[in-house]
Amino acid sequence: MIDIEKTIERVKQLKHLKRQEDVANLVKLSPSNFSTRKGRGTLFEPFIEWAFHENVNLDWLFYGEGKAHSYNTSFKTNEFLQKTEYILQADHPKITLALKQNINVFYDALLTEIMPLKKKPKIPVKQKSSM
Repeated sequence: MIDIEKTIERVKQLKHLKRQEDVANLVKLSPSNFSTRKGRGTLFEPFIEWAFHENVNLDWLFYGEGKAHSYNTSFKTNEFLQKTEYILQADHPKITLALKQNINVFYDALLTEIMPLKKKPKIPVKQKSSM
């Protein structure tokens, strides 16, 4: 089980912050929205997004395991996103559909592992009809 208080403390430690308000600003939430989401148990998504952009290891962030940063020089986020966007915009329906389905499976697995109680939104997958 993830202890959100410990997660907040790890973020404070990593970024040398003192107040919860500073953590709220870091994850791009107002202090009141942060407090509301904390009470509802819906802070995971902003933390995941922040961690992704800061190369913070999710195991460390949520469980205190491993190193704080997950540097992987072979993984270039912008290049990956550009290639994904190119594939999604290309006129290859089967490849596009397969990629979208894999993204959905990955997203569902992430939300199930990190946020099991939250309703998971689906990425719409449209199939082109062949004529």
